[in-house]
Amino acid sequence: MSEDFFQIRERLRREASQLRLVPASSPSAGPPKMATDVVRSSDAGTGDGFVLPEGGFTPGRVLVVENDETGKTYVTMPAEAAALEADDFLLRLRGRFVGEGANRNKAAWSAKDLEFGLPSVASGPLNWLHDERHIIGTLTDARLREAAGQVPKHIEADAVVWRYLFPREAAVVGQAAADGRLYYSMECVSRQVQCVGDGGCGAVMGYLDSLHKTEKACVHVRERASDRRFVDPIFQGGAVIVPPKTPGWENAHVELLRDAERVLPEAAAATDGDVALGAQILQFVREGAA
Repeated sequence: MSEDFFQIRERLRREASQLRLVPASSPSAGPPKMATDVVRSSDAGTGDGFVLPEGGFTPGRVLVVENDETGKTYVTMPAEAAALEADDFLLRLRGRFVGEGANRNKAAWSAKDLEFGLPSVASGPLNWLHDERHIIGTLTDARLREAAGQVPKHIEADAVVWRYLFPREAAVVGQAAADGRLYYSMECVSRQVQCVGDGGCGAVMGYLDSLHKTEKACVHVRERASDRRFVDPIFQGGAVIVPPKTPGWENAHVELLRDAERVLPEAAAATDGDVALGAQILQFVREGAA
């Protein structure tokens, strides 16, 4: 039976207590000959408190960094081990969430609107076909992407589907992704709405006036005859769209995210004795201690 995270942590702690450490004064000593490299801040004596074995460390090995100042222990390991079979329980997604311009539903955003709304995307709920009572996961991260080809500037979002809670939905999502027919659909509110696009009059109104088509909304918005720009939007979540449904934005394609694609490019390209990768890890530990 494979070890879980806590069993691995305890085993590494036991192994670390038996390993030969690399002192700062002996950089020529080379890395330990066992499967785990250990670095402790107290071994350096001076400087920033951390010294890697000569030549860095082998990315295929485990690196244990013990920070005596904070009492924290950091453990790195190969990506396939770090995953701990998490994808048996989660389905990871990445795709285009919302883009500059108007979609098929005549909802529109400017580049400035996307920048304003970006921080609100991560941690929002991910539901099934816009059924707010059927939440199957969560949006985990988001970033702005520049225009490329026929795709305008847009927000790219990562998400997880809770496969262990919704196996049927996860299976449908996986098949839709394999067929190239899996999409996101965003959900948002905004401070104001502006009447724009062909036939738009430029009028600005409150979001609720636009939503409920009150007399304070212009005739174009009430009749949905123009595009509606969501000014200062807050993205409150999103949905997965699977066949036979189609998305409001045709470019909102979503793909399954494999474990290897979550690894830093530097780590994925690392070779034996990678000094730069080891330095990045120690920099992370230093910043965590600050």
